[in-house]
Order: sequence, then C-alpha cells, then structure tokens
Amino acid sequence: MTTIEDLAATLSLIGKLEGGPTFMGIPDRWFDDAHWRCVNDHVSVRFLKSTELGDLCLACQEAVKLTFPEDVDGPIRRGRRLIR
Repeated sequence: MTTIEDLAATLSLIGKLEGGPTFMGIPDRWFDDAHWRCVNDHVSVRFLKSTELGDLCLACQEAVKLTFPEDVDGPIRRGRRLIR
C-alpha cells in the first residue's frame, strides 16, 4: 500500500516535470480543474473536508492530495506511461 508521503512525493515529481507557473510547488493548471487522489488509487473532483482528520477520499476515507487534471482511478499514469 502506498503511503500519503509516497503519493505526495510522486505527485510533486510529476508537477516539477510538468513545468510552467506554480503555486507552492503545484502547477497552476492543477488548481483550475482540481482532482484529488488517495493512496487507494481513487480519483475524484470532490473530497471530504475534515477539521480533525484533514482532506479525505469519499470512497474510502483515506487522505487525499491534489493531482493533475487528466488523472483517473487506478495506478498513476502520465499519458500511457505508468508511474510508481
């Protein structure tokens, strides 16, 4: 199972490779069409905002991180390439 730290590191690397303008190290365009990914490979445009537990996946209640707009459920892919 992927940890939230591993997921954050992977998404950070993808963001750095993407280039372009950023805010706090995240590409600006990710905020324009926000998608959220959890450690169980769920991707959604919605998440549960919890003051006690942080941002959580609606499907499994695990922590989520902002991801790139083209991301979909399942292992992380950029184009046709699997990233892990």
